[in-house]
This record gives sequence, C-alpha cells and structure tokens, in this order.
Amino acid sequence: MSRKFSKVETDICIIVEGSYPYVMGGVSTWVHDLIESQKDFTFSIVSIMPEQEEYKQRYTYPANLKHVETVILRNSPIEKDVSEHGSKAIAEKVAEQIKIFSQENATLFDLKKIIDFIDREDKNFDIREFLDTQEGWSAMVNVYNELLPGNSFIDYFWSFRSLITGFYSVLSAPLPKAKLYHATCTGFAGLLGARARLQTGNPLIVSEHGIYTNERRIEIASVDWLESQNILSQHLTIDKIDRGLRELWLGMFISYSRVCYEASSRIITLFKENQTLQIEDGADPAKMQIIANGINLNRFGAIRHSNTIHPPTVALIGRVVQIKDTKTFIRSCAELKKMLPNARAWIMGPLDEDTDYAEECQELVKILGLESTVQFKGSVKVDEFLPEIDVVALSSISEAQPLVILEAGAAGIPCVATDVGNCRELICGTELEEPMLGQGGEIVGISNPQEMAEEIYELLIDKEKHQRYSQAIKERVHRYYDRNLHNRTYHYLYQSLIGAKVMG
Repeated sequence: MSRKFSKVETDICIIVEGSYPYVMGGVSTWVHDLIESQKDFTFSIVSIMPEQEEYKQRYTYPANLKHVETVILRNSPIEKDVSEHGSKAIAEKVAEQIKIFSQENATLFDLKKIIDFIDREDKNFDIREFLDTQEGWSAMVNVYNELLPGNSFIDYFWSFRSLITGFYSVLSAPLPKAKLYHATCTGFAGLLGARARLQTGNPLIVSEHGIYTNERRIEIASVDWLESQNILSQHLTIDKIDRGLRELWLGMFISYSRVCYEASSRIITLFKENQTLQIEDGADPAKMQIIANGINLNRFGAIRHSNTIHPPTVALIGRVVQIKDTKTFIRSCAELKKMLPNARAWIMGPLDEDTDYAEECQELVKILGLESTVQFKGSVKVDEFLPEIDVVALSSISEAQPLVILEAGAAGIPCVATDVGNCRELICGTELEEPMLGQGGEIVGISNPQEMAEEIYELLIDKEKHQRYSQAIKERVHRYYDRNLHNRTYHYLYQSLIGAKVMG
C-alpha cells in the first residue's frame, strides 16, 4: 500500500467528503468562504468522492488554496488478470478489521495496527485485486458466517466489497503535508484525518455541521440511498436489505466517527443539541466546542425587498436531492396554488447531484399541473433573486444550521422550515435572547406538505405578520451570526494548534 505524501506542504489541510470543490451546497460554500477569510494561512484540500466518470470544478480557488487532492472511493473491479492466491495473513487481518469496525468497537490503536500491518506486509497492496483471490473470498465468507449468517449472501457480497474498498481507498490515498488537518465531518473524511494524525503527529480538528452518523442512519433507513449513491453494485436487490446488513453499514460509520473523535484535538459543531449525538458516538466532552455559522452581513444585510409588483413568491434554496425532500415542497406548492392561485414558487439549486431524483421532481411538477407555478432555476447567484422572494421554505429531513435561513434572514425574509437541526433556534430564538426577538418564521413537521402550504400562505397574505417576522429574523441574524466572529474564532483556533505535536 502506497503511503506517498503530496509534494506541496501547507499550513492547513481541509478534508471534505462529497462536497468542495465539485458539489455546490452549504458545506462547500462554508469551506470556500473559510479559506478566503484566513489569508494568513495556506491551505490544501483532500476531496473524497464516490466513483464516477468525471468531476467538474464548481468554485474558483482562493489564492491561498495551493493544492487539491481528489480521493475516489473506488468500487469497480480491477481490469487486469490477478493472481489466484493472496496473502493468508492479510486475509485474516482484513476479516479481523471489518469485524472490529462494523461492530462499533474500533479505536485509534486499531487503525494504527491496520496501517502498520499493511505497510509491513506489502507496500503495493490493492484491496480490489486482493478481493478476487481465494484468500480474499475466504476473508469475506469468514465475516459473513460470524456476523450475518442467514442474511442474503449476494446482498452482503456487494456491501462487503463496497465497505472494504472505500476503507482502503482512504488508507492508501496520497496525503498532503500540513501542519494541521481539519476534517469537515467524520465518516471517510474523519478516517483520513485520523490517519493523518497517526502518520504525521500533527493535530486534527473536526467540524461537524450535520452529525455524520445521524445522517447516515436516515439515508440507510430510506433504503434507496445504497443504490442512488452508487456505493453498491447495481446487482444488489434493494428491497431485500435487512436489519443485519443495515447494521453492518452503520457500524462502520460509527467506528469511523469514534476513531476521528479519538484522534481530534478539538471536536466542533454548530449548536448544543449536536453535542449530545457526538457524545453518544464517543466524543470526549473536554474536546468539544461550539462555533456557530456566520454570514456576510454586509452582503446579505444590504439586500432590500423589491418595490416592483411581482407575484407572491416562495423559494426553496438548496440542492435537489432526497435529504432536502424537494418533493414535499413541490406538493406543498400544489396545496398553496389552491389557496393562492397566483403564487409563484422557485426551486434554486443544482439538479445534477442526484439526477434521477431531480428528474422525478420535474416529473412531479408536471403530474400536479404546476408548470406555470414551479420553476427550477438551477444554480444561481442567490443575491439577485432574494429581493423578489417573500418567503423561504426548507423541507429537509435532515439539516444542521442552514446557511440559507441565515442569508435570507439577514435580508429580512421569513422562513417556513421543518423541525430539523438548528432550524427552530434560528427561527424562534432561545430563552437566552435578551431582549426576546420573537418568531422569524414558522416550524412545521417533516413531510407534511399541507402544513407547510398553510404556513406559507399565511405569511404571503398577512402583511403585518410578515413584517413582524421579517424584523425578528433580521435582528437575530445580525446579532448572533456575524461571519467576522466566526472567522476570528477559527483564526485563533488554527493559530493555537499549528505547530503543535500530538503524542500517542
């Protein structure tokens, strides 16, 4: 297994998963803005992405971003002849490690043993090649017999290959040299961060927006995540995935979180409720810190509502993907149209992250007869549209601290959002507000288009209520979510950890 370091050395290496610079969204924007704000430091990026044909860069790199390394979670077979036999010792180690990691028992020491063992055994080790040997097959069967007897073997077969190849893709990837490593989630990014901490002795921090294991629980529960993310082979029969196989996947992700938390010098999240979930996954409370999101108040606070006459307008701003539950928003637009026929709805965000789901959403618009009501705007510069948006809607089934609520709120646009992540606190405030500002929107249940439509309707027709909510959300954002404070906090954190060495 190759352990090459990239030639470029920077102050900070940010490790991302499924986002910057290839996918537009909240985390990607956060990473981009963070790098731009920290001009005293140089950065590299490791971007971990699933296997597909090509990736298109979506951001213009800041001057202090010196290197981008893309790590592909490869799953497709090696297209060459492979040897009939592999190392029995490696086979035993592969079986042992997936047992440990899949049962949520992994520690940083376990990860170190794996890295040291593979380096010692064979520096050119390729897991995809190994899985096609007799010993690789034996390792897989060994795990099946011990952990999942009675489950569908064909489903297990593709899951095992996907899990173990993703694991080794991260362990064998080139690693940029840096004085500090910063993972933006646990998962594969956290696993790579833990590896960096072990191999360099330099500190690691992790900043979780949404809690990785919680989001994976939601996706695994929805079943088709396993297929839609191309993590498993098309041969997997999705409707036969049972509890044991789901626990195998989730156990691996929980272990990645545990290893990342153990390796980290600081464990950061956006709001207090997230810390409960982090502790459940093994985070040390002594390492924990809250750093709330911040936005550019000069930019968004300067936006004024347009005086031109326009239809009552609601917008969903975000990627068209399942976790944003765009279909619920579309269904709410159908209900809204019954109450307010001249209402206009915009869906503003990229459609290419999950093209199948995006096509289903577009087809749903046609089925519901909403072609004249709902418009897909694609990726846009939000500033140019905010002046004509009266209400922002957020229909997600999982969120952290959505930037869209903050950006719209800074411009005085109320939001109707599902009760996920930190949405309630952003919209309604906390008991610690002094003075209390009141509501800046409405909170609704998940996957409830009727309730969402009714709340949007009330805000669109009740001008006094809209004005009251507008003032409250604007004042809240300006008081508590200034990006300058966010940037200063990260600058101090980086400064305090760069150059430190972590023992053990």
